[in-house]
Amino acid sequence: MISFSELSHFIRPNQRIWLYQFERSLNEQQIKEIENTLQTFVTDWSSHGQALHAKYTLLEGHYILISVDENIFEASGCSIDKCTHVLQKINTEYSLDLFNRLIIGVYRLGHLNFYTKQVIQKQIAKGEISAEDLFVDLSISTGNALTHMLKPIHQSWFYSSRHA
Repeated sequence: MISFSELSHFIRPNQRIWLYQFERSLNEQQIKEIENTLQTFVTDWSSHGQALHAKYTLLEGHYILISVDENIFEASGCSIDKCTHVLQKINTEYSLDLFNRLIIGVYRLGHLNFYTKQVIQKQIAKGEISAEDLFVDLSISTGNALTHMLKPIHQSWFYSSRHA
């Protein structure tokens, strides 16, 4: 498991990435089981018979990041479907809600918390969350975008300027 600050050492700029968030904390045994499943998957992952240069990491204890170096060989639609199937299996087995993009990870005062859009907007209005606090942008898809993974809330899709 690595932190956001270590991520740039793990992913190269040209890699394609998929980022999945989960709110629930996992125990050591669950982490080990998920890592074993992901390691087996990325080791065997292929596209049209060609092995993909892929890897994974658990990030900050609440994110699964999978990457492929598409300069070597690109992931195809079918291979991406295989990845999604593995993540669906993990999602079901550990009740992680990996595919819910409406829960937003917010870094505030050194802690990662999860909120809905409505709660964030209410807390901004109350002054409990700042538009300058950072959220995790799950829409990033390349290693180049990792430098923009943590963004101020005022740059998000869910921020309303009326709260400024």
